Amino acid sequence: MLCNLFQSTSDKWSYEDIRVLLNDILKKPSPLNGKIYEALVYSWLESHYIRFKPQVKILSQDCLKVHDYEADGIIDNNIYFDVKQFGITLPHLDTLRNKIQKQVPDDYFVTVGGTKNISTRVLKDDYLSRLPEVVNEINVKT
Repeated sequence: MLCNLFQSTSDKWSYEDIRVLLNDILKKPSPLNGKIYEALVYSWLESHYIRFKPQVKILSQDCLKVHDYEADGIIDNNIYFDVKQFGITLPHLDTLRNKIQKQVPDDYFVTVGGTKNISTRVLKDDYLSRLPEVVNEINVKT
């Protein structure tokens, strides 16, 4: 998906835009890196033939921010957008798994998964906040 993005935009984007995005992704190849999600959104926009320009500077007098701001992009020269990680719980599921793994016997390998998507708030409120209880349930069954 990202290969297609860079191939299809090589004649539309500046060399510097491509270099910066690739550099940001390769420096921190992790699901926690927001630049990956940004690039995936760019790829989706490109594959659906939506005209956009990445990384657009918005002057403070043109927005509600105190300082100039760099949006992730602009669609059709009039809709600014920013890519956020709201609701993406994958990195947090890994955090939960790691925290549980550290507190159970070494011969257990903890996995967290399922078919239901949950919000970050539910993950935090129902699982991360109950971490001692969850670990206790696992340890009691061993």
